[in-house]
Amino acid sequence: MAKANKEIVTAKEIKYEEFLSHYLSNNPKTRYNATQSYLQLYPNASYDLARTDGSRYVASTYIQGRLAKFKQSLAEKIGVTEGFVLSNAKEVVERCMNPDDFKEQGAINSLKLLGSYHAMWVEKKEVDHHFSVENKLNELPPREVQLLPPA
Repeated sequence: MAKANKEIVTAKEIKYEEFLSHYLSNNPKTRYNATQSYLQLYPNASYDLARTDGSRYVASTYIQGRLAKFKQSLAEKIGVTEGFVLSNAKEVVERCMNPDDFKEQGAINSLKLLGSYHAMWVEKKEVDHHFSVENKLNELPPREVQLLPPA
C-alpha cells in the first residue's frame, strides 16, 4: 500500500528533473546552458527548438523552484549566506581603501555589490511611449504616401 502523503510525479516533472541533471551537471558544455541541456535530453531536436524550449524549461515555475532550492542548499553546504557575502564585501572595501595600499578596482567592485544589494540606486531609462500615426506618415517618402489607401 502506497503512503498517503506520497507525491504523484508527472511525466513532465520527470523530464524537468532529467533536464536539471544536465543543466546543473559539471559538464562545461551543459552547465547553466539551457539549449545544450535540452539537446542532451532530446538529441534529435533542432538547435532552434532547443533554444526556444530550453528557455521555456528554465523559465517554468517547477524548474525555478528547484533551482532556488538547489542554490539555497548549496549556500548552506558551503556556508555562504547573504551576511557572509556582505560582511566580506565590506571588509574588501575597507582593505582596498587603505591609503597605503589603495586598490581602486577592488573597492569599486565591492561597493557596487553592496550598493546593488541595498538597492541604493536604480538604473532608469527614458522611453518614448507616444506613438502618432501622423508622425509616422510624415516620415514616409512621398511616393509611399501616394500608395496608401484614402482615409
